[in-house]
Amino acid sequence: MTGKNPISESISPSLVKTKDGSYTFFNKEFNQYCHSEYGAADECREKIVAPCLELKDRKEKEWIPKILDIGFGMGYNSAAALDLFGPCNIIGLENNQEIIKAALTISAPFKSYSLIQKTMNNPTASGGVS
Repeated sequence: MTGKNPISESISPSLVKTKDGSYTFFNKEFNQYCHSEYGAADECREKIVAPCLELKDRKEKEWIPKILDIGFGMGYNSAAALDLFGPCNIIGLENNQEIIKAALTISAPFKSYSLIQKTMNNPTASGGVS
């Protein structure tokens, strides 16, 4: 990993910047990173977005994906899904409030990330993510 985010260091010293410029967390309990050291955003695109491209091509005109994002983390997977599909019904579950707090302080290479952050900041608001 290449370094800590100085903005979020006081919130979560385990937030680290990966080689693609995106962020991930180091889980001290399990002694491992949540994403690849090569890049959290790149890993998300490869593991989440690429397999869904076929679905996008086959989707019906009015089809809206329903996504259960367990271990929501910083919301990268949900943001990638919004970028790919447009409107989605997303339920994101994250039990670590420190991750949510830190996610509100970073930028991410997804067009929809500000919408993810807006929803994290007000979880009862829909704003296009439900």
